[in-house]
Amino acid sequence: MDEIDPQPPLVWAQRCLIIKALMAPVARAFAAEFGAGGTGMWTVPLGPEGATEPTLFISSGAIDKRLADALESPEALQAAAAAFGVEIPLELCVQMLAAGYIFDISETLDAQACIASLGVVVLDLEVPIQQDAGKSFQELLTDMAAAGALGGGNA
Repeated sequence: MDEIDPQPPLVWAQRCLIIKALMAPVARAFAAEFGAGGTGMWTVPLGPEGATEPTLFISSGAIDKRLADALESPEALQAAAAAFGVEIPLELCVQMLAAGYIFDISETLDAQACIASLGVVVLDLEVPIQQDAGKSFQELLTDMAAAGALGGGNA
């Protein structure tokens, strides 16, 4: 994959992306690498009814098509990360994609249907969303892998 230009003309794709709460920092950092079409994602907390901590985060709507393409397969994720100068073993890409749910909502599904399909609800919680202490995608990925927080077989 060629180097990804962070400011090309944007082409949009409609997706509903739901990720495990533990993966939110690394997912936000990865999406931000795509520039304006990937910033501000995964800020709405989800979880079981009455939960006091989110188990998932959702981002739904128009996203940068390059980000959508990068999430199509472990190989595409690996290639996109390499374009940012981050080398990720293919097995880790498999685990990262398994830590979330990707719905193409361009034709049939909406965010509420995606949420309902997982048996969770939007939580009415104030969850501070930080830019993860200024850490890069590479640093966050390394931290998550070391903590054993990647994977899960959900995708």
